Amino acid sequence: MARLATDTGRLLVALAAALAAFSAVLAAAPSAAAALNVSGFSVTPSTTQAGAHPSLNVSVSFSPPTADVKGIALHLPAGLTANARAAPFCSSGRLVADLCALETKVGSVSLAGVALGFEAEAVRNIYNVKPIGAEALRLGVPVFGTASRGGVALMLPVTRRPQDNGLDIAVAGPPREVAGYSIAIKSVGFRIRGTIRRRVKHSVRRRALLTNPSSCGAASSVLDVTAYEGPPAVVTRTSAFTPSGCG
Repeated sequence: MARLATDTGRLLVALAAALAAFSAVLAAAPSAAAALNVSGFSVTPSTTQAGAHPSLNVSVSFSPPTADVKGIALHLPAGLTANARAAPFCSSGRLVADLCALETKVGSVSLAGVALGFEAEAVRNIYNVKPIGAEALRLGVPVFGTASRGGVALMLPVTRRPQDNGLDIAVAGPPREVAGYSIAIKSVGFRIRGTIRRRVKHSVRRRALLTNPSSCGAASSVLDVTAYEGPPAVVTRTSAFTPSGCG
């Protein structure tokens, strides 16, 4: 029966299957979690023009790869806004069946991991889903599914911070073990489109999904990664760009 998942562990199903195909003949006990070290974090807009509509690339890397990721919280810059109605919504039923229309696609997510010495990467599309309550945006990632059997989808609610109207994305961490295999996370990446091509009556127009801050001060993003065990209990990293063209 189709159901929605609320943690990134479901995203590892395809990754674990790929790793298992290479290592099915091997047997090994789960390895100890490596110390949590965020070796890289960047939030890179396709344009820094103030008030423009950038595609946003977010990259998080861990060295060494680790199974100690309990949760990831991404705090985007104050003034960076999102328009949930830029793209049509994909329904929950079509999302879990992996049948979302192309016009509802707003980005992609990638997850690279290591198990038993083998490395693999899973890449999935991100679709626009109708927000719930006060959410600014809701993103959906189908992990696997068919029209007849349904499947599983990852939901990523995006909320607005009351103090500065910035956007927050909080994601539960992947499990340490999937299908009996210990999984160490090497990197996580998101790409969200700045504009969406949408048909309006008899023409195709671009609608803004993301909009840069209108001021030209430093636009800082903060990443908080929480560990199952640590140390450290929480690792914080920052990434900043400076909007341009304010005159």
